[in-house]
Amino acid sequence: MQMVNGSRHYTVPPEVEAAYRAAPSCCASPAQFTYAPLSLGQTMTTAIDGATPAYEFESGKSYFRAYRLPETRAAFSVEILSPLAAGGSYAFHPEVLLLDERHVVVRRVDPRTFSFSGIQFAGPGHIGGTIAFPASGAARTEKYMLVLTTESLMKLTTSERMKALWESSWAYKSDFSSTHGPSSGTGR
Repeated sequence: MQMVNGSRHYTVPPEVEAAYRAAPSCCASPAQFTYAPLSLGQTMTTAIDGATPAYEFESGKSYFRAYRLPETRAAFSVEILSPLAAGGSYAFHPEVLLLDERHVVVRRVDPRTFSFSGIQFAGPGHIGGTIAFPASGAARTEKYMLVLTTESLMKLTTSERMKALWESSWAYKSDFSSTHGPSSGTGR
């Protein structure tokens, strides 16, 4: 652990960084991804790490998860929570892309959808947000959802990203100067 301006400075474990950098791209295009089905009312926990596929997105290489959205015209939402890893020293900052039936991006979820829930007694906190899918009178164009991160998000330290998340959130303001952890290409 390094000391930076009297505060803790963490780094992503070298083996995590090395595995991420060495991970090959799984597929030639998103049409080749394996999409896990999402069902209404379903709760799941999944990791995004070296055991998940990586792909070279326009925003850079990322491990990712791919999901097929429920086929419904009813309103529904998907909540994504990414707990801080290693005692709050680094985080997976999600980027969510929604694709049509041809696997073309039709919506990039606004990054301000995700906010930081501070360090709590029960755990190190998390980054999370809810993606709304309003009721639709016609078939939805959004058929698939990708959860990934971007090279630009990984360049930010956790404290920089948390501060930006808090500043975009009306819920809470805080000083993140005591924890300077990097973002990571892995998470839960």
